[in-house]
Amino acid sequence: ITAVEMWKWALARKLRLSAVHLPGVQNTVADAELRSFNDHTEWTLRRDLFESACRHLTFRPEVDMFASRLNSQLPLFCSRRADPEAWGVDALSLPWHNMRLYIFPPVCLLARVLA
Repeated sequence: ITAVEMWKWALARKLRLSAVHLPGVQNTVADAELRSFNDHTEWTLRRDLFESACRHLTFRPEVDMFASRLNSQLPLFCSRRADPEAWGVDALSLPWHNMRLYIFPPVCLLARVLA
């Protein structure tokens, strides 16, 4: 469910919504999920190979489009789920023009990226 859908649902029922920050120690399930490293979903090109490719191509990307705070090659990254440190969420839903992007998608998304 998206925030917009939740907002519309609440408006239709004349309910008020408010956001409250919960420290990780009080929200252990969500906090653990956000901070966990999963080898099945987290991978990256070795940093030395990434840097070498950037030098060889004389190209410095601005945004790592398929990353997380755990594996990003660049200060700006796009995460697959909400992350307060991410520049964006869901790379496939964002415009890709007028930016220098580093695109190293998961294998399962290759067809969509290349389409």
